[in-house]
Amino acid sequence: MNSFNEKNIQLHYNQFAGIYNTLPSDEFFQRILGLGLDEKSEVLDIGCASGKLVFQIAEKFNCEKIVGIDISEVEIEIANKTRNEKGLTNCSFYTGNALNLPFEDAEFDFVISNRVFQLINEMEAAFKEADRVLKPGGQLFILLVTSDKDDVMPEYHDLLKTAWKNNITDKPAPKIFNVVSVKDVENMMANVGVENYKITLERYSFKSPRERAEAGLPVYNILGGYWKQGIDPEIVRKIDNEMKELLNEQCDKFGYFKSTGHFLILTYKK
Repeated sequence: MNSFNEKNIQLHYNQFAGIYNTLPSDEFFQRILGLGLDEKSEVLDIGCASGKLVFQIAEKFNCEKIVGIDISEVEIEIANKTRNEKGLTNCSFYTGNALNLPFEDAEFDFVISNRVFQLINEMEAAFKEADRVLKPGGQLFILLVTSDKDDVMPEYHDLLKTAWKNNITDKPAPKIFNVVSVKDVENMMANVGVENYKITLERYSFKSPRERAEAGLPVYNILGGYWKQGIDPEIVRKIDNEMKELLNEQCDKFGYFKSTGHFLILTYKK
């Protein structure tokens, strides 16, 4: 698995803060509608970005407490500004790390996370933290993006490999995300001490219009490992521009950009 530098990841997320509000979260929101949230629920969203899902939950269920945490202080600034504009008093946001959640043991009825845990190198430690803050009888619902190939979001990675090869010949293109198998998650659950869990693996295939596909590029690139490999920022810009050109070629040809992979959904009641 990759060895991410937390500070650099934070800086990159700060750079692209707010873009996650342009990406789809409604599908995940629909999935959690059946969990049993109500006005008494206390909910934690790990990796909340600028709070889109938190606000959806607040406006639908009027929960007693909804907390979002994210590694990017800029995302949290955006979330706090939006909360104030909406006048929501039951939402709060924290800048923090999933490996060291600033919350008490057994504080939340629901711990949720959407497409974040595959970014965490020490994923097992993050699962332990999520379990720690979950109340007895509470529910965990985590969605990971994974793949049956060598990298998550393989179509985006193919763009990167082509652009990288055209600009850099002496270093391999970085793999971006942790590819997590069902067996990996089963082993982590055993180490965390959770037995009664459920894992669902669902195939997805998105045909994204040009604007949405382009919005995915910086989300993908921010963890591109450029800073790890000491790549000149000017070359990084050339790679990014070439990736966009390659993506646009596909959109011009087909009318969309297709991306495939799997959702791995982990759920359990403590």
